[in-house]
Amino acid sequence: MCVLSNNEDANNTRPSSPDSYNGFFYHASWSQPWYTPGCPPERNVVGFFHPYMCQPWWDKGMAGWFLGKNWGNWPWGYFIYRAVYGSNEDWNRALNKLNQYIQCMLQYHDDDPEAAQIVWEGYRSVIVEDKEQLEGASPAKIRMPRSTFCLMIDNHALQSILASPEPSLETKNWLTEKAGYVILIDRSFPDEGLEYDPYYGGWVRLKLEGVWLFTRFWNPTDLLLEEEHPPINNPRLIPYTDGFEKWVESVSGEVVLDTKSSGGEGEANTIAWRDPYEYLREGGYV
Repeated sequence: MCVLSNNEDANNTRPSSPDSYNGFFYHASWSQPWYTPGCPPERNVVGFFHPYMCQPWWDKGMAGWFLGKNWGNWPWGYFIYRAVYGSNEDWNRALNKLNQYIQCMLQYHDDDPEAAQIVWEGYRSVIVEDKEQLEGASPAKIRMPRSTFCLMIDNHALQSILASPEPSLETKNWLTEKAGYVILIDRSFPDEGLEYDPYYGGWVRLKLEGVWLFTRFWNPTDLLLEEEHPPINNPRLIPYTDGFEKWVESVSGEVVLDTKSSGGEGEANTIAWRDPYEYLREGGYV
């Protein structure tokens, strides 16, 4: 899960380090500390959560379990890296739609509306923007040890989000219409690659409807993103997950079942290891 942490980052060339305020996570890029109407800024994290701990939904259900495990790292969210710098209007629309999917999936997958609302009100991501350093960046450049995972939005991801339907609890349209994705980056992955898994590049495409599900189910003690990554023997194949299932698609968008095959591309099994993202980008696929 990408719950924001309070770890310091010794590399001062990176964006400013996180800090805390009354026990709550706080980032210097935020104009003010996180708070809700039921939790004014002067209230500390223990005082905020203590009344909820005796509720029947605490530590039960998706949202209640999430609260029970993560209330000490509040608010929760992702470091979201902006790797595309075209229209600011499109960027803001994409972020708003991503947030709509997170809120909709919280309500859809949880039985207790109060717990789901508390989790939603506690969602606040850090948006990292630096055109000089990040425009056109690959996952390898963005990796940092501040948290286990982070999200990246490049131009392809941005366009896929903008083309996604507005999520609706009434129609459940994400089940019938194609939703977009963000790029989920494994920060523990070494930039040099792994010899035994040459096409695990340390990233997958995470569907919009799966952002909350992945966050909810991920546990740092028993899950590595690499273990959820299907075996791929072709750099032209792209890994996906929706938080429940994992699959692979070709660059043309077709689901590929035989991911260990080179898919008729003789070059794929003979080339030396390289970053699959860069390989796909050079071909115009990301």
